[in-house]
Amino acid sequence: MNKHASLASILVDNESVGPAALNLRLAFRRASYTVERNTAIKILVIEDDKLSRLMLCKILQSKKYTTIEAPNGAVGFKMFMEQKPDLILTDILMPEKEGLETILEIRACDADIPIIAMSGGGYEGNLNFLKMAAKLGATRTLTKPFKPSDILLLMSSLTLKGTGFRGQEITALLDA
Repeated sequence: MNKHASLASILVDNESVGPAALNLRLAFRRASYTVERNTAIKILVIEDDKLSRLMLCKILQSKKYTTIEAPNGAVGFKMFMEQKPDLILTDILMPEKEGLETILEIRACDADIPIIAMSGGGYEGNLNFLKMAAKLGATRTLTKPFKPSDILLLMSSLTLKGTGFRGQEITALLDA
């Protein structure tokens, strides 16, 4: 039995614990979850602006998510089919295949995967694009520009496919 396994059995199996031991048990579970679970959560980032795509990936990677990058909807759909992500972030206005078409294609294959549609396409047009994205199957929408905390908070409200955990639990564990 390795050092972490023995610590885990002590922390989990001991029924009569005080507040300090309970806090230690919770801290161990959080750390274990972060290392073992979150690295398996794959997020597909479909964004044509390279700087925005890199920024999003860095934010997500800082929280130990695995990211998959795509510069447009055509590549994004291909990555979706090949990589089977748990969540998708997609821009709306992109070359080759825009986000609305990509959302429709993804929804035809998977009705349950959480999709966050993002757009900064002008003051009036942006709202219309995001409303249309929601009607076509985006789980949530986000107006650009946004703060890193905005995207993480939005993700925390979603159920991540295949994890058995709510996004809120994942974010709470990572922030603790």
